[in-house]
Amino acid sequence: MNMNFIFSEKLKLSHCFERYFRKLEADALLAPSSIAKYRDIAPRLVKILGNINVKKINDETIIYLKSELNKKYKH
Repeated sequence: MNMNFIFSEKLKLSHCFERYFRKLEADALLAPSSIAKYRDIAPRLVKILGNINVKKINDETIIYLKSELNKKYKH
């Protein structure tokens, strides 16, 4: 059995965002309004990058994301 398959969904960007937001809420690290704003933004990031495995995120991924976000704000 391929062990990576077991964790493949767990490492998808959308799942990681969800776990992150639950932790922020549980630990009260940010104001609820800040967490809500981040929750609104997260699907846009997933749409730009795809629901990729977070282990594949590297410098090039971040540069691409920034470039795409900058394009949207320039128009």
